[in-house]
Amino acid sequence: MTNIKPLPGFAALNAAEQFAVQLRAEGKSYLQISAGLEAEFGLKRAESTIREWFSPAGKLLQATNEWNEALADSALRDARSLVKRASKNAAIKAIEVMNGDDQALALKSALALMNKYVPDARPNNGRAADDVIPADLEFDDELADEGNRALQQIRTNDSSA
Repeated sequence: MTNIKPLPGFAALNAAEQFAVQLRAEGKSYLQISAGLEAEFGLKRAESTIREWFSPAGKLLQATNEWNEALADSALRDARSLVKRASKNAAIKAIEVMNGDDQALALKSALALMNKYVPDARPNNGRAADDVIPADLEFDDELADEGNRALQQIRTNDSSA
């Protein structure tokens, strides 16, 4: 895990305790954590001791909460990155379809996008009325720029063919 905020509670633990926190975050049982500590560090700890460590007043509770929050933050960052990459490819494909030879498919694609992102828009001579497009509709400038570059590339390829 990289680029995560400092974890003071986790950092204050010894290696065996950090290992226990990581195993618990993986969903391991107290018995499995006990076995893992013995296998990894040669430490014999009773299941009841491990259970106490993770209890509401236990010494590993704060570190466990920090670790789980850091894992969640990391997973969210990864998910956002994947969505952004997928969105970029989808936008390029949509531009290709809308600029293709099949005008019926282009119209269906445009309408599908409008219905998804501006569902209250009603056609007004083929255009959405300005007053029904939400003012707070956000566009990713980087994605829009990439779409414009892709469109320019398509036009360049079409004119040279």
